[in-house]
Amino acid sequence: MAGINTAGVASVQEYKLGRGCIFLSALDANGFPGAYRDIGNVSEFNVTVETETLEHVSSRQGTRVVDVEITTQQKITGSFSIDNLGDFENLALFFAGETQDTITNPALAGITEIDTYIASVVLGRWYDVQDAAIGSIGNRAMGIVTADLTLEKDGAPDVLLVLNTDYTVDEKMGRFFLLSTASNIAAGDALNLTLAANAGAKTLDRVKALTLSSLTVALKFVEENPADADKQSEWQFRQTRLRGDGDLPLIGDEFMTASIAFTAEENTAYVAGERFLLVTTVDDT
Repeated sequence: MAGINTAGVASVQEYKLGRGCIFLSALDANGFPGAYRDIGNVSEFNVTVETETLEHVSSRQGTRVVDVEITTQQKITGSFSIDNLGDFENLALFFAGETQDTITNPALAGITEIDTYIASVVLGRWYDVQDAAIGSIGNRAMGIVTADLTLEKDGAPDVLLVLNTDYTVDEKMGRFFLLSTASNIAAGDALNLTLAANAGAKTLDRVKALTLSSLTVALKFVEENPADADKQSEWQFRQTRLRGDGDLPLIGDEFMTASIAFTAEENTAYVAGERFLLVTTVDDT
């Protein structure tokens, strides 16, 4: 039985088993949330209340005693662990970054022949496909088609490289491998690259890390208590400052999780007493 107990008698329905979903929303210029995003499965969610006090000690008798204690600071902090890390918006939360969607893939328009794409090749190594020579800034091409890629040893005349004799291709990641046994190119040779246009090439998504000093959002936790017939309550943190916290296990034997820490800040858009956290449920007594 969530809510205020007016019966005066404790109930087993007041026991809680933590479950629920977290939603985040950007704040507008006035400090109010708009659309909320479901961040996916949250395997752990913790909230901490920190209180600092100042004690006054009386020396008026043989044993010094505390005659008054004043609260000087109160703070709500917390953390949660995200499982849905295939969602780039969640990765961006951890890395204090921004997402970019529908990035134009150079494979769409193709790459006009770049002479000396590699000035001095190293056999037995991988090279990325991009729209500028290796050693300069270029836009990555991914999801390419092997038949669209042409590699040549630079010369007079140029010598066409042969698939599976001189190189192999990773289409998904947009890169090629120069075989150590290549017969049409040698270490130190220059290589030219051409990529034919592919109208079916898909756009790219990406995360740029450490572009934000912090991220401030409204955080809503919709709690569901299986110990009380899945009774729901809403925990509304008016304004939280998020930051990535801890390690991200990129390789491991368990499902990957990322920990996000937060501090509940005062949101003066609301009336006093409702500026940090408001917990609400439907009265079903």
